[in-house]
Amino acid sequence: MHRPPPLAFALVALLAFSSAWGAVKFFPKDALSAAEERRYARQLSAMKEPALTVHEEEPGYFGFRLLFLPTWGRPMALRIERQGGIGTRRAVVLSSSGGKIYEEETAKLAPEEIATIVTNLKASGFWELPTRDDVTGFDGNQLVIEVIQEGKHIVFARWTPEHNAADRGLTGLIEFYRRLIEESGVGKKR
Repeated sequence: MHRPPPLAFALVALLAFSSAWGAVKFFPKDALSAAEERRYARQLSAMKEPALTVHEEEPGYFGFRLLFLPTWGRPMALRIERQGGIGTRRAVVLSSSGGKIYEEETAKLAPEEIATIVTNLKASGFWELPTRDDVTGFDGNQLVIEVIQEGKHIVFARWTPEHNAADRGLTGLIEFYRRLIEESGVGKKR
């Protein structure tokens, strides 16, 4: 009986694992580069986050997710959804890049709270900003914001949004997401 060499088994297992691992499609087609999509998907998978998708059968669906990846520090995500009139918030912090869940907070949100978030998102200037800008660097934080509203799925990515924030039109958005993070209760654990 002929047996394939152990290396062949290892390669098949590795390919099967990597295909299954990359199977969750977090972002709409062409929203990000392939490298960005892999990096962000790895973090979101470690955070046990679901993919946000447009709910055509539910026109009132609202989804918001902030993914913050610092160069030094703990990655975090904050997700807010309104589905069927019910609002939820989940904030999660990893122990390290791609690490284990270090801190997690979940809460139900009243319809008025969701309405305030939607209003404040608009007031932050988010909808007027381009989804990308050309500011990059070698060291810094990465911010990705996904919003699903009125059947549209927008993916917004910025390198170190605090860098030249006023010139880049990001001051209102930074204030908005910092307030959401503070209200979520994460970041207090040491």
